[in-house]
Amino acid sequence: MKLIDWIQLIIAGWGAILSSILGVREIFRAKRQVRVYLEHIHWVERLQVIVVNIGHRPVTITSVAARPIPDISKGMSPSEAKPFYPTPLEEDGDIELPVVLKDGESVSYFLPELALNMIYVDGIEIEAYARDAEGKEYTTKRMRKLDAKYDKYIE
Repeated sequence: MKLIDWIQLIIAGWGAILSSILGVREIFRAKRQVRVYLEHIHWVERLQVIVVNIGHRPVTITSVAARPIPDISKGMSPSEAKPFYPTPLEEDGDIELPVVLKDGESVSYFLPELALNMIYVDGIEIEAYARDAEGKEYTTKRMRKLDAKYDKYIE
């Protein structure tokens, strides 16, 4: 093989690798990406679910709730694990669902106090979730703790 053939082979190989990488990147970029956060607000003693669209496509959120994770050792059977739906605060008015989240938008909902008591008094884990219009469920078990007095996260 001549030198020109080697150069053509290297350039063709580089072009094939680069186009494959960009094609895979575009496939993942077009996917809907939603994050759900479960947050305990100290000083106010409220539990809230935050839903954030981190993708580039709009997402219609149809339901938001939190459910206890059944644990037989703590006395909770799967039939008792009923979801907690958001409760409206007096100043917020009604909860509007479904909601369309565009690129980078978020929405938050407060959960009933019973969910907070279940976590700290009964020691039962809670899983927050949000469902979109296509039926996909986005979940989280990790809880963030916000110190509302100093407006920063703890731990």
